[in-house]
Amino acid sequence: MKKLIYVLVLPLLMSCKKNTALQNMVINDSLFQVVTINPDNINKKEPGKISMFAESVEYIPLQTEDDMLIGEITRLIVWKDMYYIWDRLSETVFCFGQDGKFRYRLSKQGEAPDEYFNIADFTLDMESGNMVVYSDRGQALYEYSATSELVEKLDVPFIMSSFAVKGDWKYCYLGRLPNMRFYEDVFPKSYRYATLQNKNVCNEYLPYKFDESFLKVPLSSNNFTFYGDTILLTEFLSPEIFSIDTLGRLCPRYRIEFTTNTYTPNFEEPVDLDKMKRTVKEGKLTTLYGAFYENTNYMFFNYSRGLIGLAYVDKREGLVHNPGYFLLDDFNQNTLSVSIACVDEEYLYLIGEPELLLKKKINLSSYLRGICNNLHDFDNPVIIRIKLK
Repeated sequence: MKKLIYVLVLPLLMSCKKNTALQNMVINDSLFQVVTINPDNINKKEPGKISMFAESVEYIPLQTEDDMLIGEITRLIVWKDMYYIWDRLSETVFCFGQDGKFRYRLSKQGEAPDEYFNIADFTLDMESGNMVVYSDRGQALYEYSATSELVEKLDVPFIMSSFAVKGDWKYCYLGRLPNMRFYEDVFPKSYRYATLQNKNVCNEYLPYKFDESFLKVPLSSNNFTFYGDTILLTEFLSPEIFSIDTLGRLCPRYRIEFTTNTYTPNFEEPVDLDKMKRTVKEGKLTTLYGAFYENTNYMFFNYSRGLIGLAYVDKREGLVHNPGYFLLDDFNQNTLSVSIACVDEEYLYLIGEPELLLKKKINLSSYLRGICNNLHDFDNPVIIRIKLK
C-alpha cells in the first residue's frame, strides 16, 4: 500500500469540499485523491466472500406478467424504496416496489408532442422523483410524472452521452462527441461537461480537442451517481471522479490508478490505438467499467481486464479490497456476478438471472431454494439486495 503524500492544495480548489485523505490508500496530489489498486492482487483459488462487507443478502424476484417482461436491464436506479429499471430493448422504464411488485411504467415511444423518439439515457430527478429520458433522435430531455404525464420537454443544444437531474439543474456529460461540428454556435470549442439551468448553457468544463481516435475507444455511458446530496461525475478514458457543487461546478475528487498499467489513454492527446490494443492483449491496461459509487463508509467500482472485476474501499480502515472476478454469497452458497447495478447508503444491488439461479438450486441455502421454487427460467430478473456493514 502507498503512504499518504501531502502537498499544497491549489487555491482554485479551496471552494470545493474534499474528503479527508484515506490512510494507506490515497495520495493527495493537490487535485485528486489517488486510489491505487493492483488488479493482480486477488485470490485466484476462490471467489471473494460477500460477508467481507455485507451483513445479509436478500433476493427479490421482480413480478413477471406477459405485458411487463423486461428485455434487458440497462440501468437500475433505487429511489425511496422503489426500483426504476430502464429496459433499452423495449424503450421502457419500469417501476417496481421494494417487494418486487410492479407499480407502473413509462412507455411513450412515438412522435406525438408528449412522446419520445427513443431513450438514449435515463435518470430520475433526485428532488421530485420524476422520470427523465434523453432522446438523441429527438435531441431533447423529456420529464414525466409517475402517471406518465409530460411535465417538461427541454431541447438540448448539444449531443451528450449521459446526464443527471436535480431540480432546475441538468448536468450533462458530452464526452468525446464532436459537438463543435454540429453546434458550432454553442460550442466553438469542445467541452466534455456542461450544465443546463432554465434552458441556459453554463459551467463549461473539461475542454479538449476532438480527435476521431476517441470514438474508437469503448467507454461507459453511466457517468453520474449520487452520494447523498452530492452528484459524482466519472470519466472513463483516464479514470477520474469529480464531485459537483451546488452551482454545477466540477471539483476533483478521486483518480483510480491501476498499478499494472503501462499505458493510460487520456483526452490530452490522441489515443494510440495500436499501443492500446497491445497493452490490452498483454494484460497491462485495466480500465474502469460502469459507474463509480460512494456512500459514507464505502467506495465501489468495477474494472475491466478481459473479465469484469470488483473493487471497493472501506473508508473506515482506508484500504482497497479486490475480491476479483466472482463473488461468493456465503450466506446462501451462491456465486454471483460482480457487475454493480446500484449502491445507496445502506445497500449494494446486483442483478440475478432466474435461469442461472435455477441451475444451482440444489446447493443453495434453504432460503434461496425457497425463492427459486417460485421462479421460472424466463421470468424477470431478481434484484439482489446486499446489506452493507
